[in-house]
Amino acid sequence: MSIKYCNKDKIVEKNTPTWLNPDVYNKNKGKFAIIWSLGFPTNVPCGRILQFPPEKIYALADLLKTKKFKSPYRQSLRTQLNKWLEDEDSDFISPFSAKQWGTLNNPNIRRNSYRMMQNIYKVLGKRE
Repeated sequence: MSIKYCNKDKIVEKNTPTWLNPDVYNKNKGKFAIIWSLGFPTNVPCGRILQFPPEKIYALADLLKTKKFKSPYRQSLRTQLNKWLEDEDSDFISPFSAKQWGTLNNPNIRRNSYRMMQNIYKVLGKRE
């Protein structure tokens, strides 16, 4: 089975990752396409990210894509996110506390998230 997601303005098709259960993928195809289109690596198990709304998924992707941080606080959030993604047996349902999410929830994230979703739906041919 193959997966499809958007990379910039084109559709990418790859084999299903070994960690991904085909039934879970078929049930959540659209959400996985959004997650991978935002830049999450396909080799990292990201099924737990399905629970978050697009703005939070975008904020997580933004943290993962950042190469140089101006703030040590954002760097610490990135480290915390990586640990949460690597530990599939974590008792925490979220990588961040409500206060930490609040620091990531800013107008730029919301605006960029909305624009990215529009582009993903346009390229993948989905409408909501």
